[in-house]
Amino acid sequence: KEAKSVALSRIRSLLQLAVHTSTLASDPNREELSCSLASHNLIQHLHLIQAAGGDGPTNSAGSESYVLKGSQGLKGVEALTLDYNVGWPLSIVLSRRAITKYQLLSRLLFFCKHVELKVLGCWKDHQNTKEMGLRNEMGSTYALRHRMLHFLQNFVYYMTIEVFTPRSHELQTAMEDAKDMDEVLNLHEVFLDTCLKECLLASQDLLRILTKITTTCLLFADQMKRFSGSNEILDPTLRGPSEGLADAGGKSSWLRSARIKVQADFISREVTHEAYIRMLEKFSDTFDQQLREFLDKLWTDSYRHHPQLSNLCVRLDYNGFYDSRFSSRSTTSVSGL
Repeated sequence: KEAKSVALSRIRSLLQLAVHTSTLASDPNREELSCSLASHNLIQHLHLIQAAGGDGPTNSAGSESYVLKGSQGLKGVEALTLDYNVGWPLSIVLSRRAITKYQLLSRLLFFCKHVELKVLGCWKDHQNTKEMGLRNEMGSTYALRHRMLHFLQNFVYYMTIEVFTPRSHELQTAMEDAKDMDEVLNLHEVFLDTCLKECLLASQDLLRILTKITTTCLLFADQMKRFSGSNEILDPTLRGPSEGLADAGGKSSWLRSARIKVQADFISREVTHEAYIRMLEKFSDTFDQQLREFLDKLWTDSYRHHPQLSNLCVRLDYNGFYDSRFSSRSTTSVSGL
């Protein structure tokens, strides 16, 4: 649903239900956690922060038109933002500025995890075709889904295990040696800024490419969901022999095999259709092009600005698959000219 169509009261009720049925149920501050729906997406959020904090004069009219233009069609899952009611004196450390940085990180992680679960749904649907003997016909679909899932799972792993976990441990260790409040504030600020940089939120270019990739994955997952739903054999004429045969001895196994064969033939015709092949090639080419741009930009930024990003590069292309794939495509294009 679009953000404007989402009932915020229902979302808050679901959040409280999730909190009270989790390990946070005994937390004395559990009621301070809430949520809201932002009026702009993550990239626009960063744009407004940078515009408001810039050194030079800001074109407020231009920024406002930019946000209004991009916020159209904003989905609820993109707009969901966690918030926390911080009282004094904790608000000295968890200021509004710090809370905003936490919101940027949580929004990115939540959306990436949402897309990952959507693509995992494709994997679940594809498991139903394993006994139909459609590996040759659906091999390209399986491969594209696997590449998308590999990207999403490794990016989420990178954020949670290689950024949040070690940086929070470093912060906790450093806090134990802090001598005054100024040092505590500085350590917390450095922690948040480091997390923002290593999670690509300090670069609008990288974040924009990442958003394109996740959007492509989400569209692919939705398309595969519609494909799976439309190819369920609901027509009784396609179900094979009569249900009554299932009661006879030995007939149920035969009936099941007959249904599988009918459905396999039906799906085989669909996936070998020109429209399906063209759709799949478009998704594959778009994903590869966006991922190539992302990896190139990531390597450049890791050398120039932040070495930690090289860990993500290696994780996404640990066996050189994309390097050889993109190199062979470039060679083919040049030879074709």
